[in-house]
Amino acid sequence: MFQKLPDFELLALQGADEAYVGFARALELASAVEEYPFEKREERYGPRGVFQNFFSCEERQIPLDSPVREFSRECARALMRKGGWRFDGELCFNDHLILKYPAHAGVALGAHRDYSEYRNLIVSITLRGRASFNLHPEPDVRPNLSYAMAPGWGVAMVAPGFMGREERPWHSVSGVGEERISLILKQRKES
Repeated sequence: MFQKLPDFELLALQGADEAYVGFARALELASAVEEYPFEKREERYGPRGVFQNFFSCEERQIPLDSPVREFSRECARALMRKGGWRFDGELCFNDHLILKYPAHAGVALGAHRDYSEYRNLIVSITLRGRASFNLHPEPDVRPNLSYAMAPGWGVAMVAPGFMGREERPWHSVSGVGEERISLILKQRKES
């Protein structure tokens, strides 16, 4: 059973970790990002033609003084304090992505893996709306684990370098019953 935590502390699960950052904090961030520039993404992307149904606001479009950036630093500090976890260097989220999904009962983002240039952890936090975040054993196989995401809830997914592993889990988003805004925190490997 999961409990709501007052701070960004993670609860260990299989393959990803679920966290609660707080409903009020999620709404505060959702309000802050509402007016950022969002662009419609291609409906099919990449060599596998992964289905995408969302609008995105990418790193270069997020203001330097955005509360998203301070929140990102808070998350990295909290995760670095997590006992027993080893990171590939210092955890520092330097790539932010905000996704706005329209209401969509089916798959909103097909099963895919994030690029190998992302290191340590990839954190996805729901700021508004609800959806299912799913982990898949293979791209064309039904999920073997799903998380019910609501405002304030997030999932931290392993990326190459975390605990000395080189994993890039297959994951998808489905069941967006109302418009959903999510904040994705990533650490791009420095060249």
